[in-house]
Amino acid sequence: MQQLLAVHEHGKPYRLRELIDPVSLRVHPAITQRNAGETASQARRTPAYVPRDADEELRRLLTQDRFVLVVGESTAGKSRSAYEAVRALYPDHYLIAPIDRKSLHACMPVILEHQRSVLWLDDLERFLGTEGLTVSFINRILGATKHRAIIVATLRTSEHDRYSLRAESELVGNERESWYAARDAIALATTVELRRLWSRSELQQAQMFADDERIHSALRLADRFGVAEILAAAPELVHDWSNAWRPGAHPRGAALVAAAVDCRRAGVHEPVAYELLSRLAEKYIELRGGALLRPESEEDALDWATSLSNGASSLLMPTSRSNQYIAFDYLIDLPSEFGVPDFVWHELLAEASSAEAFNIGESAFYRFRYDIAVKAYRKAVEGQVPRSDVALASAIGEVGDPETAVRMLGEVIARWAKAGPVDAEAAFRVRHQYAYYSACAGNLRDAVAMFRLLADDQARILGPFHQDTLASRHRHAFYTAEAGENAEAVDLFSKLLQDQSEHLGPSHPDTFATRHELGYSLGRAGSVGRAVETLTELLADRRRVFGNDDPRTYQTRHVLSRFVGWGGKPEIAADMFGQLADDWELLLGSGHQHVLLAKYEQIYFLAQAGRTEEAAELLSEFFSARDRSQNFNGSPERLADDFLNNIVFGWPPHARYPRQEFIGAAIICAALLGQENRYVGAIDTRLRQRLTAS
Repeated sequence: MQQLLAVHEHGKPYRLRELIDPVSLRVHPAITQRNAGETASQARRTPAYVPRDADEELRRLLTQDRFVLVVGESTAGKSRSAYEAVRALYPDHYLIAPIDRKSLHACMPVILEHQRSVLWLDDLERFLGTEGLTVSFINRILGATKHRAIIVATLRTSEHDRYSLRAESELVGNERESWYAARDAIALATTVELRRLWSRSELQQAQMFADDERIHSALRLADRFGVAEILAAAPELVHDWSNAWRPGAHPRGAALVAAAVDCRRAGVHEPVAYELLSRLAEKYIELRGGALLRPESEEDALDWATSLSNGASSLLMPTSRSNQYIAFDYLIDLPSEFGVPDFVWHELLAEASSAEAFNIGESAFYRFRYDIAVKAYRKAVEGQVPRSDVALASAIGEVGDPETAVRMLGEVIARWAKAGPVDAEAAFRVRHQYAYYSACAGNLRDAVAMFRLLADDQARILGPFHQDTLASRHRHAFYTAEAGENAEAVDLFSKLLQDQSEHLGPSHPDTFATRHELGYSLGRAGSVGRAVETLTELLADRRRVFGNDDPRTYQTRHVLSRFVGWGGKPEIAADMFGQLADDWELLLGSGHQHVLLAKYEQIYFLAQAGRTEEAAELLSEFFSARDRSQNFNGSPERLADDFLNNIVFGWPPHARYPRQEFIGAAIICAALLGQENRYVGAIDTRLRQRLTAS
């Protein structure tokens, strides 16, 4: 059966006891070494298995639960531990290992055909998404009374974090629908965590196998890397990839790897045809310097990219599909210098099916590439992929057309009402998006009413303390504040905070979010001292729970800095914003909206503190740097639009900036640089046009 990874020649799946080579199940091979008593094939692939601390729990759960998920960083040893566990516990079970999402549902008859089977889902993200793993699919397998099917899956920590409570608090638009579908499937699993860095007891266990030179060598570096990580030669592969970009080295090979890595980052978790990787590689070479890199031949490039490092893994992994390759998964979570380039998104979309386009759209949306998400979801809608219309509406709302998003979501709600009963939670989520984009379109009063009604309906059907009910109450309070009713918002947030603290816990992300908004509303209601006190306490707690580099920690720093300035300490606020801008820039890059806003606020409070010469110099540098980085080619009009859109958070004014702050931004610029400055003049003209249009 071609849908399965490991089958006999006649197509029948293997029993687990017949599988002596874990590499056939995508377990990373190890550095080459042939020890005494080993066969040549064993020597080429994996050393003896070193027991892990999590083994006991993993095997206990596999005897009690029928869906177990092993979570850990890439090359932590997840697949090997899972393989050893199921092989020890269920040697006579048949192994059903679908190749990809497309083959998942085709495997159902095979699973039901065998009374005892293990469904193997390595790198679970490959099976999530449209036409992938669903709650009903899982329940059908686990609910078959005549069968004893076990589901074993692995998932990288970075992917698992996408479905955490912290991630949920940041969801907007289409993210909510697809996120909940994947989260609900994952929630059916019992999770076991496997750590990349080995514990003292694990290292002691490894010493028993130190006669294997591979393990002996790995133990020498175990203070910095995980043993399984070293066995897969992951650090060495990363070093090789970095060095390959040097002129005359292997730049074309490095470009092939970059293309494969970004295909996975763009949501394509299946092997990619070499022809596509080759086309993309040419563009990466051009991006890095073109002919000056002295790129090698295509044949040499592919040979280098697929060659084993010390006989272990390769940067580009060959697959069972002819002339198709996939990036070594360790590379996916490495920092990216350029992000996923536009040409990758466009090439992938040109060849994608409608279902694949939906998954590309999901990845683009997750990476804030809403323009790409719109194109991807349009293709999914054309192919009638379920719920793609909701996804498209959300992406359109995020690119700056909330009015169209409201219209489209209204049509979905009306269509569902005519079609009869639908899943209540799904209907509530669409109503949530409808209200959210109504607010984004400037209809704040309507949004307040819609969120109030939505929260009441959810309380009646889901319960008053269901997380979705509490989330709608949060939105109701938030847009009450945005509508200018700050005292009422303080009361709503205060009551919500009590319920969240009791039912979600004081350290839950939603509880923290409400504390943040309560502090902001207090300041806007005129209680600046209480706002500073509330936000200072929150900042300390966020640093303790989430760390200094968590985005929400930065958000609280931003708001606290603003109220410190508004509370009569503009010079301190300017210094706080200067440090915040520097920290944001290290994390996000110089052109990110958060960096720009922090720099502008620094300039604003410097001016308020009377340090006008310094503020004017920074503002002039700010405009010049933005002009160069965005290639505005000296066009003041384009920079003016950029300033109003990115620094003053879009139009019509909602969220953080009421109209007077648009005007205030123009006044500050004019006061510092003079009305005759070309950028100031363009900002003033564009602002007058917008005010007139409103």
